[in-house]
Amino acid sequence: MLKRLPWLILSFLIIIVFGAGCEEEEGILDQFAGERLALVLETTDHSEAYYYQPQLETALINYIERHYDLQVVNPRLFMKRQPQWEGRLEEFCRDELGLDYLLTIGLENIVVDEPSPRMDLRPKSFYFKVTTTCSLTLTYTLENLRTGGIIYFGQSNGSSREESRVKVGKHGVHLDLNEINYYDLIEDAMFRALRRTELL
Repeated sequence: MLKRLPWLILSFLIIIVFGAGCEEEEGILDQFAGERLALVLETTDHSEAYYYQPQLETALINYIERHYDLQVVNPRLFMKRQPQWEGRLEEFCRDELGLDYLLTIGLENIVVDEPSPRMDLRPKSFYFKVTTTCSLTLTYTLENLRTGGIIYFGQSNGSSREESRVKVGKHGVHLDLNEINYYDLIEDAMFRALRRTELL
């Protein structure tokens, strides 16, 4: 038994070391559990995402509040009622709303490709597919409003696609038709990019 003791101790230490290495890394937002923060989404004027900015902002806020112990506020909704704060977002969040942090998410380089058809015609079958894709770059900064400094920043890319298919063969006709929804394409690409950042 005494001869086996060193091996048992060594095995136990190996399990502890590898077990600790397998723990899931904490994302940036996890570090601010219990805090209240402002979130704003920035898009290029007249870009594909510009017209959906309010909906995308709401989707981001709802997602973060569902998955993290954070109270997230859209300060623009409150600034509309107090025009004297126009152009002073950081001050408004800090002095008027009493928030300590500002998370700014930007969507850049948004490309929504026109539907791309593909057809395969054979003697006993017919296959037709139309694909629409979206790609974008997501940037983020997390600012400490009390000190006025950016404490975290980063960027990532995301993409999405929608497909419609028609297939005719010996087993009949199979239709999988989807109306192109540009909002869904952009939102999906945005969240795919977000999940690749260190925020989550």
